[in-house]
Amino acid sequence: MRIILAFVLAVFGPAALASGLEPGPRVQVRAVIDGDTVVLAEPVDGADQVRLVGIQVPKLPLGRAGFKTWPLAAAAKAALEAPVLGKTVDLAFGRRRMDRHGRILAHLLVADGVWVQGAMLGQGMARV
Repeated sequence: MRIILAFVLAVFGPAALASGLEPGPRVQVRAVIDGDTVVLAEPVDGADQVRLVGIQVPKLPLGRAGFKTWPLAAAAKAALEAPVLGKTVDLAFGRRRMDRHGRILAHLLVADGVWVQGAMLGQGMARV
């Protein structure tokens, strides 16, 4: 997967990853809940949480009784905090915009055009 991602980025650049996605608003990230969920400073479509669509990361308990922290969960959260916490990001949407928990489903692009999900994959902190 890393080889494919590296090839796509090298040949086509970050914009190729967003082709076919609907551009969304530019928003600021206020907090990071875990390795695939952020909280926005201002709500979008009535929701203030964004679930990074397309990736799976190690999970934190987040108040769930009996749920054990997955290995690398704290590292995945830190890997997401580094590029987005307190920063402005662009949202990009695929087919579904909301999940069953009322979170926005989106791809995140940081101001310099880096695809956040791709960065998480490249660091080994997420899987497709």
